[in-house]
Amino acid sequence: MSLMNIISKIKASELGVKLLSSTLWSLLGGVLARGLAFISFIIVARILGKESLGQLAIIQSTAIMISSFAAFGLAITASKHIAEFRTVDPFRAGKILKLSMMVSTVSGLIFSALLFFNSQWLASNVLAAPEISQLLQLSSLMLFFLALDGAQSGALVGFEVFKLTAKLNLYKGLVTFIALVVGVYIDGVRGATVGLVIGSFVGWLQNNIAVKKQIKKFKIPMVSFSECKSEIVMLWKFSLPSAISGVLIAPTVWLCSTMLVNEPNGYQELGLYDVSNRLYQMMVFVGVAIGAPLLPMLANEKTASNKKLKKFNIIVTWMAGLIPLYPLIVFPEIIQWIFGEKYSGSEMLKVTTLMLVASCVVLYKQGLARALAANNLMWWGTLSNLFWAITMIGAASYLVSYGAIGLALTVLISYALNTIVVIPLYVSKNLVPRSTLISYESMVIWSLTLIPIYMIWNDYSILIKAAYLAISISVICYCFYRLYFNDKDIYVPE
Repeated sequence: MSLMNIISKIKASELGVKLLSSTLWSLLGGVLARGLAFISFIIVARILGKESLGQLAIIQSTAIMISSFAAFGLAITASKHIAEFRTVDPFRAGKILKLSMMVSTVSGLIFSALLFFNSQWLASNVLAAPEISQLLQLSSLMLFFLALDGAQSGALVGFEVFKLTAKLNLYKGLVTFIALVVGVYIDGVRGATVGLVIGSFVGWLQNNIAVKKQIKKFKIPMVSFSECKSEIVMLWKFSLPSAISGVLIAPTVWLCSTMLVNEPNGYQELGLYDVSNRLYQMMVFVGVAIGAPLLPMLANEKTASNKKLKKFNIIVTWMAGLIPLYPLIVFPEIIQWIFGEKYSGSEMLKVTTLMLVASCVVLYKQGLARALAANNLMWWGTLSNLFWAITMIGAASYLVSYGAIGLALTVLISYALNTIVVIPLYVSKNLVPRSTLISYESMVIWSLTLIPIYMIWNDYSILIKAAYLAISISVICYCFYRLYFNDKDIYVPE
């Protein structure tokens, strides 16, 4: 099938046009915002060096970890239910939005206060760095704004205003970029922390204004707290499992980072790891941006049964992450060159490759997670994340003694095992097309994704890696083409 035929098919489909437009706007906003954030991080890393960068990483990680408790899974709750009810039942959409906002405000205040008043104990007894206690107190403001913004961001996704969201992400990215670079230049780690607080405040403020405009546009009524009580059961059925899933992720990552900083030269190793981790985070965020339009469509009864949409849901973030990342997976020297001499050496190359491969696994899993959310199977997602958390902590307890490489290997192992374990659930419940789970094409893609790890460990020459890249990227693109356009799934044994 030619490219022109593909474009013609998309244009002939109302769903295809809507999906393509929404995805492109969401992708544009995510790429621009995260691109700016990554450039600012390069500047910050070059100025600070590994140890100070490690301190900034643990400060930010701590605030994000605690904000995952405060967020209470309200982003995905608001996203799904506003998409479902904004036109058919505006009153119920208003109740869910109001309840989400109230819960996020109260929980944000509580958890911000907990971080502020316990920062000295945390810095001295857990993080082995009493000198960062005041910076942890400062980061409690970032935590508060992140908690408030969770429900708002989810609401904007539910309203499907992806062009507006792209612009808002760009504005926030520009402000954060300037605040971070100026802050770190003037006052090092403290200045960078202030920059992060400013960025989180701007994100909350602009999204708050945007949500209010959408409420007026869709004529969603303002409701009282007493009218919201009937939706509290929704918190149990949907928000609670989503919250537990979210709570499992950030604290687990933070705990593993804490294990690393308590090792010899721990903050230097964390700084080295954080370089690759930022690229990993950027790609995962871009995957979220690409997939954001899909959850409302999968939840909408008019489009939920579309087989092509289900297949696109799995493939799009997987492909959009793997193909741009693949040259970096094969040639991690590019990242080493970008960050400079302070981050050079074989350890950096290995950490980078491991984290980039791990990001490909996570991007694939995002499609599976959307399928669970659209089918109201959030508790299954919670169990999956619980298994991941146990695996991650268990692996880290053995591997962090190997420094940044050990932590990167922990991330890859835990996500890979978690993905393999949950495949029978998706097959048995027919949640996604089988060929995206188990097929010759998918096995070829995963094999070619993992081979560069072996090549980096055995120091293959640049010429061999260049030849491998040219051949394997072509094969990967062909396999993705086959997965999407082949209407008959490859036979999978029952």
